[in-house]
Amino acid sequence: MQIPFSLLWLLTGLIQADVPCSAEGVLSDVKSQVELACLGIAQNVQNLQTKNGVKDGYTQFWIDELVACAQTLRKNDPGQTAADIQTELLTWVHDNSSDIYNPFLTLDGECLSNKGSDTANVFTGLDPALDTPVEILHTILLGIVKYLWHGSHTPWTASQKKIYLVHLQSTE
Repeated sequence: MQIPFSLLWLLTGLIQADVPCSAEGVLSDVKSQVELACLGIAQNVQNLQTKNGVKDGYTQFWIDELVACAQTLRKNDPGQTAADIQTELLTWVHDNSSDIYNPFLTLDGECLSNKGSDTANVFTGLDPALDTPVEILHTILLGIVKYLWHGSHTPWTASQKKIYLVHLQSTE
């Protein structure tokens, strides 16, 4: 059995290492999404999330709110330009950034005191992009293996499938 070239190309692309993610990179992508949301076009934000592969569940609530707010502002004052609306909303975002952005992405050596203790915990080196374990089941078994199996048996003819079935049944 020969593996199709397109499947080999896909697997080679999946296995090659890329630039590792970091909290700073994720935060930068999320800030770009928030800035784009201030224009009021949800599809553009979704396209950017798909392109970058970054979607923060914590900030997504605020992105949806900003899109709705921009659309409301545009509806209430049709003479106001998109740039004016974006500037107004970005000012609000800047004033409320500690509430909008995921705290795990913005921790940088912040001290959190232990209640009832004189010591403080300092969160240095916490990077959710690197410090989150990989779940093997969903990453490998339900990811790459699924594509490998699909690419290897899809081009089979009916007679090849019958032969494979006989081989499977004989292993019991």
